[in-house]
Amino acid sequence: MSAATDDEALAAYALIRANVARDHYTAARILGRWASGEDGMAFAAVVASSAAIILTREAAGDRDGALRAADAAVQVSQGLAVAAYERGPADTRAA
Repeated sequence: MSAATDDEALAAYALIRANVARDHYTAARILGRWASGEDGMAFAAVVASSAAIILTREAAGDRDGALRAADAAVQVSQGLAVAAYERGPADTRAA
């Protein structure tokens, strides 16, 4: 895998920021530009690396603290996915 370009790295940080801000329009535009075609997997790797850098910096360089934060995020995400699955599609609920 080649090193990320400056533009690719900036787009990765912008995508992370857009998601934190719940700015779905901007996130979709960034993904549409960078995560499509042959370079999509490379961009995913850049986003993951960028997120790891942010987590580690926010944990004041404590890698274990960054891992705890990442684990907590995964648990929240899994909890949301399970809750959505248990609710089922909105159009199949009884009125």
